[in-house]
Amino acid sequence: MSFSLNRFIQLTKADLTENKVLYLSIVIGSFAVMVIMAVLFNHFDYISSRNDMVLRNFFYSSSFIITMLTICLAFWDIPSKGKLINLVQRPASMLEKFLERIILFVFLFPLIQRVFFLIVEYMRVIFLPRFEGDWFMSIYGRGDGQSLWDFFMDIDTILFPAIMAGWCVISLAVYMAATFGGLKSFVRFMASFAFGLVVFSIFLVLIIENLMDFSADVVISKTSDNSAPALILGGGAIFAATSLAVKSLICRNVNFRFKGVVGFLATIGYLAIMLYVFYVMIALTSMLNIDMAIVIMTIVCCFNSAWLLCGAYINFAHRQLNA
Repeated sequence: MSFSLNRFIQLTKADLTENKVLYLSIVIGSFAVMVIMAVLFNHFDYISSRNDMVLRNFFYSSSFIITMLTICLAFWDIPSKGKLINLVQRPASMLEKFLERIILFVFLFPLIQRVFFLIVEYMRVIFLPRFEGDWFMSIYGRGDGQSLWDFFMDIDTILFPAIMAGWCVISLAVYMAATFGGLKSFVRFMASFAFGLVVFSIFLVLIIENLMDFSADVVISKTSDNSAPALILGGGAIFAATSLAVKSLICRNVNFRFKGVVGFLATIGYLAIMLYVFYVMIALTSMLNIDMAIVIMTIVCCFNSAWLLCGAYINFAHRQLNA
């Protein structure tokens, strides 16, 4: 596992040159998606209310799906044996190949999408205003006079925990991309996220109905900042989703009998641990000890991010070695 900056730069140049059609398609497709999003939002019948939270949540959901799809395409070539062999034969270490794709698909392409979005939104304000004096981001739920920081980062007191939670989700997408590759990784990511939401919801209902006198609405109503309890609740879904990566990590990197059974049991065990941690966070939140709950959530998100990224690299490296 060596790294050479000069070799890394040469690898990046070669990758961009060889796959320029694909990468240009991603860039052009990103711009087209942003245009379509702006036009659709501009013509929704229910956007007459400038503080419509449904519209704002739909905007965040759409942005989330676009970003995660981009990240999941990072290792688009590993499912194909021919393309994988071509990737393996490039004069660079496995670490350099892994980092090159991470930089492109996790940082560069999402950044380009955000820039495109800014351009499209400013063009919409100029050429397709919804009302007289239409302002930037108004159709996405930004209120009149609301600062951009308040709109995008309405989490001043928990900015770092929110970033760590977001990075945990990104790490899960990277893991799926490096493990399965292509659109299959996006499908598996969305399935794991759906699994996390279902398990989280069931477990939360059990807590509310059977285990303790707790209501998320009560907790939120007692706090001046609703974003902290909401982030704690969301952490439960993230924890459950990450547990599904345990089985594939074990099955792809160990060689002994019944490794599938061991991987399944390890997944169940890890899920149980994550749910217990979530239970502790909910208990602390119900007692209004939100600061401690946020600390625990942040630590667990950092831990999950670390092992998911390490697991992604290990799966990617072993796939190359076994090509």
